[in-house]
Amino acid sequence: MGSVRTRLLLYLLGWTAMVDGAALILPVPVSVADDDGLCWIFAFSAATLLALGGFAAWKGREHPERLLVREGACFLVGAWILLTVTAAMPYLLTGTLSVADAWAEGVSGVTTTGLTLLAADAPRSLICDASRPAGEPAFVVDAADFSTCNGGICRSNGGGGSGFLGIGAVGI
Repeated sequence: MGSVRTRLLLYLLGWTAMVDGAALILPVPVSVADDDGLCWIFAFSAATLLALGGFAAWKGREHPERLLVREGACFLVGAWILLTVTAAMPYLLTGTLSVADAWAEGVSGVTTTGLTLLAADAPRSLICDASRPAGEPAFVVDAADFSTCNGGICRSNGGGGSGFLGIGAVGI
Protein backbone atom coordinates (compact mmCIF):
# COMPACT_ATOMS: atom_id res chain seq x y z
CA MET A 1 0.00 0.00 0.00
CA GLY A 2 1.51 3.31 -1.08
CA SER A 3 1.80 6.41 1.02
CA VAL A 4 0.30 9.82 0.46
CA ARG A 5 2.70 12.22 -1.26
CA THR A 6 2.69 15.29 0.96
CA ARG A 7 4.23 17.68 -1.59
CA LEU A 8 1.20 17.32 -3.82
CA LEU A 9 -1.16 17.86 -0.88
CA LEU A 10 0.80 20.93 0.25
CA TYR A 11 0.60 22.35 -3.25
CA LEU A 12 -3.14 21.78 -3.62
CA LEU A 13 -4.06 22.93 -0.11
CA GLY A 14 -1.77 25.94 -0.52
CA TRP A 15 -3.62 27.07 -3.63
CA THR A 16 -6.95 26.41 -1.93
CA ALA A 17 -5.88 28.66 0.95
CA MET A 18 -4.71 31.38 -1.43
CA VAL A 19 -7.99 31.39 -3.37
CA ASP A 20 -9.91 31.56 -0.10
CA GLY A 21 -7.59 34.31 1.16
CA ALA A 22 -8.20 36.34 -1.98
CA ALA A 23 -11.95 35.96 -1.46
CA LEU A 24 -11.57 37.32 2.07
CA ILE A 25 -10.65 40.65 0.50
CA LEU A 26 -14.22 41.03 -0.84
CA PRO A 27 -15.75 42.26 2.47
CA VAL A 28 -13.03 44.93 2.93
CA PRO A 29 -14.68 47.62 0.76
CA VAL A 30 -18.03 46.98 2.47
CA SER A 31 -16.39 47.33 5.87
CA VAL A 32 -14.66 50.56 4.83
CA ALA A 33 -17.88 52.00 3.35
CA ASP A 34 -19.86 51.15 6.51
CA ASP A 35 -17.01 52.20 8.82
CA ASP A 36 -17.72 49.18 11.02
CA GLY A 37 -14.08 48.78 12.12
CA LEU A 38 -13.82 45.20 10.84
CA CYS A 39 -11.65 46.00 7.83
CA TRP A 40 -8.43 44.98 9.61
CA ILE A 41 -9.88 41.58 10.53
CA PHE A 42 -10.61 40.70 6.92
CA ALA A 43 -7.26 42.12 5.81
CA PHE A 44 -5.41 40.15 8.51
CA SER A 45 -7.28 36.94 7.67
CA ALA A 46 -6.67 37.39 3.94
CA ALA A 47 -2.97 38.18 4.43
CA THR A 48 -2.54 35.17 6.72
CA LEU A 49 -4.17 32.80 4.25
CA LEU A 50 -2.30 34.22 1.28
CA ALA A 51 1.04 33.96 3.10
CA LEU A 52 0.51 30.47 4.54
CA GLY A 53 -1.06 29.22 1.31
CA GLY A 54 1.77 30.68 -0.74
CA PHE A 55 4.34 29.04 1.52
CA ALA A 56 2.58 25.66 1.35
CA ALA A 57 2.25 25.86 -2.45
CA TRP A 58 5.92 26.86 -2.72
CA LYS A 59 7.00 23.93 -0.50
CA GLY A 60 4.95 21.55 -2.66
CA ARG A 61 5.99 23.04 -6.00
CA GLU A 62 7.99 19.96 -7.04
CA HIS A 63 5.09 17.57 -6.78
CA PRO A 64 4.10 14.53 -8.82
CA GLU A 65 1.86 15.28 -11.77
CA ARG A 66 -0.76 12.64 -11.08
CA LEU A 67 -3.20 12.65 -8.20
CA LEU A 68 -4.01 9.22 -6.82
CA VAL A 69 -7.35 8.36 -5.24
CA ARG A 70 -5.91 8.21 -1.72
CA GLU A 71 -4.35 11.65 -2.18
CA GLY A 72 -7.55 13.02 -3.65
CA ALA A 73 -9.50 11.82 -0.62
CA CYS A 74 -6.92 13.35 1.75
CA PHE A 75 -7.01 16.61 -0.19
CA LEU A 76 -10.79 16.76 -0.11
CA VAL A 77 -10.94 16.16 3.66
CA GLY A 78 -8.12 18.64 4.25
CA ALA A 79 -9.72 21.26 2.04
CA TRP A 80 -13.13 20.99 3.72
CA ILE A 81 -11.48 21.39 7.13
CA LEU A 82 -9.31 24.26 5.88
CA LEU A 83 -12.25 26.09 4.31
CA THR A 84 -14.41 25.60 7.39
CA VAL A 85 -11.71 26.94 9.71
CA THR A 86 -10.98 29.91 7.47
CA ALA A 87 -14.68 30.67 7.11
CA ALA A 88 -14.94 30.75 10.93
CA MET A 89 -11.93 33.08 11.39
CA PRO A 90 -13.69 36.45 10.94
CA TYR A 91 -16.48 35.50 13.36
CA LEU A 92 -13.98 34.40 15.99
CA LEU A 93 -11.72 37.43 15.54
CA THR A 94 -14.65 39.84 15.83
CA GLY A 95 -16.16 38.01 18.79
CA THR A 96 -19.47 37.90 16.94
CA LEU A 97 -19.94 34.16 17.42
CA SER A 98 -18.71 31.56 19.88
CA VAL A 99 -16.28 28.88 18.69
CA ALA A 100 -19.08 26.35 18.17
CA ASP A 101 -21.30 28.88 16.37
CA ALA A 102 -18.41 30.10 14.21
CA TRP A 103 -17.61 26.49 13.27
CA ALA A 104 -21.28 25.88 12.40
CA GLU A 105 -21.34 29.08 10.31
CA GLY A 106 -18.20 27.91 8.52
CA VAL A 107 -19.67 24.47 7.83
CA SER A 108 -22.84 26.14 6.59
CA GLY A 109 -20.83 28.26 4.16
CA VAL A 110 -18.76 25.37 2.86
CA THR A 111 -21.73 23.05 2.45
CA THR A 112 -23.95 25.85 1.06
CA THR A 113 -26.87 24.95 3.31
CA GLY A 114 -27.92 28.59 3.58
CA LEU A 115 -28.30 28.32 7.35
CA THR A 116 -26.81 31.25 9.24
CA LEU A 117 -26.29 32.00 12.91
CA LEU A 118 -25.63 35.68 12.31
CA ALA A 119 -28.01 38.11 13.98
CA ALA A 120 -30.21 40.23 11.74
CA ASP A 121 -28.30 43.34 12.83
CA ALA A 122 -24.85 41.88 12.06
CA PRO A 123 -22.47 44.21 10.20
CA ARG A 124 -22.89 44.07 6.42
CA SER A 125 -19.23 43.13 6.01
CA LEU A 126 -19.79 39.91 7.99
CA ILE A 127 -22.87 39.14 5.93
CA CYS A 128 -20.80 39.79 2.79
CA ASP A 129 -18.14 37.41 4.15
CA ALA A 130 -20.75 34.74 4.81
CA SER A 131 -21.75 34.88 1.15
CA ARG A 132 -18.31 35.15 -0.43
CA PRO A 133 -17.72 32.87 -3.40
CA ALA A 134 -14.87 30.88 -1.86
CA GLY A 135 -16.97 30.27 1.23
CA GLU A 136 -18.87 27.87 -0.93
CA PRO A 137 -17.14 24.72 -2.09
CA ALA A 138 -13.98 25.62 -3.94
CA PHE A 139 -14.23 22.36 -5.78
CA VAL A 140 -16.35 22.55 -8.85
CA VAL A 141 -17.12 19.19 -10.30
CA ASP A 142 -16.19 19.49 -13.92
CA ALA A 143 -18.99 18.57 -16.26
CA ALA A 144 -16.53 16.92 -18.61
CA ASP A 145 -17.10 13.40 -19.84
CA PHE A 146 -14.50 11.31 -18.03
CA SER A 147 -13.69 8.61 -20.51
CA THR A 148 -10.77 6.87 -18.84
CA CYS A 149 -10.48 5.74 -15.27
CA ASN A 150 -7.34 3.75 -14.71
CA GLY A 151 -6.64 2.78 -11.13
CA GLY A 152 -8.96 5.46 -9.81
CA ILE A 153 -7.36 8.27 -11.82
CA CYS A 154 -9.74 9.82 -14.29
CA ARG A 155 -8.75 12.21 -17.03
CA SER A 156 -11.15 14.28 -19.04
CA ASN A 157 -11.36 13.43 -22.70
CA GLY A 158 -11.86 17.12 -23.45
CA GLY A 159 -15.57 16.76 -24.08
CA GLY A 160 -16.32 20.40 -23.35
CA GLY A 161 -14.65 20.35 -19.97
CA SER A 162 -11.58 22.15 -18.76
CA GLY A 163 -9.39 19.07 -18.63
CA PHE A 164 -9.53 18.87 -14.84
CA LEU A 165 -8.16 15.77 -13.24
CA GLY A 166 -11.03 13.92 -11.60
CA ILE A 167 -11.00 11.37 -8.84
CA GLY A 168 -12.82 8.14 -9.46
CA ALA A 169 -14.58 6.21 -6.74
CA VAL A 170 -12.45 3.16 -7.50
CA GLY A 171 -10.33 1.92 -4.61
CA ILE A 172 -11.31 4.38 -1.89
